[in-house]
Amino acid sequence: MLPLRQRKVLNSMRHIQDTALDLFEARGFAAVTVEEVAAAADVSPPTIYRHFGSKERLVQWDEYDPMMLAAIGGRMAEMPPLPAIRAGLLAALDRLDADESGRIMRRARLVRKHPELQAASAVEIDGMRRDLAALMLTSPDVGGPFDAAILASTAIAIFRATVDEWLRIGGSCSLRSIFDEAFERLSGLTSSA
Repeated sequence: MLPLRQRKVLNSMRHIQDTALDLFEARGFAAVTVEEVAAAADVSPPTIYRHFGSKERLVQWDEYDPMMLAAIGGRMAEMPPLPAIRAGLLAALDRLDADESGRIMRRARLVRKHPELQAASAVEIDGMRRDLAALMLTSPDVGGPFDAAILASTAIAIFRATVDEWLRIGGSCSLRSIFDEAFERLSGLTSSA
C-alpha cells in the first residue's frame, strides 16, 4: 500500500483528471482552459501544472503505465521477452477496476476525437516504446538494441490494436481479455511464419 501522502496525491490527480474529462467531453478539448478545469476541480492552476505539466497530460496521464513497466521488468529475467510483456501487461490490467476501465475508455475516445491529443499521444507512445526497448535490453534473450526496438515496437502495436478493438466494440468485454487474445493471435501468426 502506498504511503498516505502518495495516496492523497493520486486521489487528487484522479479527481482533477475526472473533472477535466467531464469538461472536455461536454465542450471539446480546445474550448476548455486549464483555469476552468482548476476552478471546477477546486484546485489552483499551478496545482494542475505541478501534477500534470500540460493540458494534454490531463488526458494522457495514466497511473498504470509505471506499474506496467515495473511488472514487465520484473519478468524479464525469468521469461522470454514477448511472454514477459504479455504477463506484465496482464498483471497490470488485473489491477484495473470498473472505474479505471471507464476512465481509460473516456481518455481513448477523447484522443481519437481531437488531433491535438493525437499528437500528444504519439509523443507518449514513443516514450513508452523507448522505455520498453530499454527493458528488453535487460533480457539475456535479446540480441541487442535493434532486436529490443523491434520487440518494443511490436508490443506498442499490439497495445494500439487492442485499444482500437476495445473502442470498436464499445468496451463490451474487458481490455484485459482483448490483450490476452491479441497475444494469443500473435503467437499463432508468428509460429506459422
